[in-house]
Amino acid sequence: MKITKNQLKQIIKEEFDATMKEGRFPFPDGTTRDYDWKVDAEIEDKLVNAVLDLQEMHGDAYVAKMLREMANDIEKEMAAKDKPAL
Repeated sequence: MKITKNQLKQIIKEEFDATMKEGRFPFPDGTTRDYDWKVDAEIEDKLVNAVLDLQEMHGDAYVAKMLREMANDIEKEMAAKDKPAL
């Protein structure tokens, strides 16, 4: 099943919003800074376009697997940062 650009944008927005609500924002290192939402939107558009290009070139299953692997890697890195050093 192909997803549209707008659907992908909505998924990314929902995940970002969920991340903020879970308290993992602003930044993992605890710093805060003013955030330029326009830049974020531009990056989001580029990400969506890249994912759609990959979907067109390699198919839905490839892109779904790639995104799952990326999400798993990010979650592993986050978990590793949360563990106290031995």
